[in-house]
Amino acid sequence: MKSRYLARWAARFSASVTVLFCATPLGAQGIVDMIVPHAGVNAETAAYHARVRDEITSMLGRWGASLKNKDSVALAANYTPNARSIVGHSPEGVTPLGVVRQLFGTSLAGSHVDVTVEDFDMSGDMAFVSAVLIAPASASDAAPVFVQSLFVLRFDDWKERWQIREQFIDWREQTR
Repeated sequence: MKSRYLARWAARFSASVTVLFCATPLGAQGIVDMIVPHAGVNAETAAYHARVRDEITSMLGRWGASLKNKDSVALAANYTPNARSIVGHSPEGVTPLGVVRQLFGTSLAGSHVDVTVEDFDMSGDMAFVSAVLIAPASASDAAPVFVQSLFVLRFDDWKERWQIREQFIDWREQTR
């Protein structure tokens, strides 16, 4: 009887520890709130956050496509009028035109850039996204590099879309 009790207790303890260690990294990424809302977070809020994350992921995908196509008009449309950008060691880009010039000065322009959202958070009409850009190392080297990036987005009520307010892209031209 005692051994059966100990076996059940050990199984419950093992399951609890497994859940604890598996759930902690997901909770740190803000993903659990979207999948399984915690107490105090209602289902509508979780659904809204998931919808916004999808919208932002799509917008960043269009951003990457306009960069690949070297479409300066479509690229500039992704930015707020007071946008700011830091890309590697380049001088800061301010205004959408300045940001486009800054990006076109790198080998990212004309390259296939894949954007993967790592973490996402939002507050009101602002969203904060950390992402990884997967891009060719340089114009002459197609080997992919992983570039850490941070985007601060703002919802434009007039245009009813998310736009980039600030971006920080850790891009360094690769030389080999």
